[in-house]
Amino acid sequence: MVLAKMSESVSSAVHEHALVVKNLLNSAPSGELPLFSVSTRNGCPIVQTKAVSIQNRIQRTRKLLAARIPELDAHDFFTRRFKHTKLTQLAILGAPVEVLARSGFQTSTGSLRHYTNLSEEAFKEYEDRLAVEHDYLSAAFKGVVIQEQDATHLDSEHIIFSPTLERNLGSCAAVPCNVFAPIGCYDCPRFEAFVDGEHEAVLNFLKEKRSTAEKIGLPADALSRDDHLINAVQSVLAKIKNLA
Repeated sequence: MVLAKMSESVSSAVHEHALVVKNLLNSAPSGELPLFSVSTRNGCPIVQTKAVSIQNRIQRTRKLLAARIPELDAHDFFTRRFKHTKLTQLAILGAPVEVLARSGFQTSTGSLRHYTNLSEEAFKEYEDRLAVEHDYLSAAFKGVVIQEQDATHLDSEHIIFSPTLERNLGSCAAVPCNVFAPIGCYDCPRFEAFVDGEHEAVLNFLKEKRSTAEKIGLPADALSRDDHLINAVQSVLAKIKNLA
């Protein structure tokens, strides 16, 4: 048995179909019976133990359907649309590409982009679900990661020290404002973060600050106040890792 989450419109249709099968059998269908098992014999509906081939059914009826609906006279119904719909729904839910490939019976992930079709409503839902992540991305580190010797300025006025004051964290490419340095520097496009800077110390400081706020029961907005800075420091560390 495979459990599947359905939209309201699809689940209503499946429910109605199940009632048709129940009426034809005069009893509830067994768990072994295929979902699509209603066929016709001599013009009368019957329930068969072998699943109906949906692909063949659509191939036989798609032109008839289009011919009966004037607005769809230039459209063609094909089975791939069902695959597209299924994979689009999974993509909206954030399923990994490996899951999409397996669900679409694909041997690779290269062609998956052809199987996701976002309607205007679906795209809006997708954007709404990722709003927080998009905010974090837009607020992430805006400066550059460089070697210390490549800094625009290396004099003591422009150097930015780590919280422990033991190592150089980076440098300011313009006139230092000294506002919440060094924490606030990660949100500034003028910040030149050094590859060997003590960025872990900044990250630990921010995380410890958040942990303390949680322990004393501060509200959610207070807890998330520095999340964009945590994200920015993590971006710097990720860039440094990629350079290694």
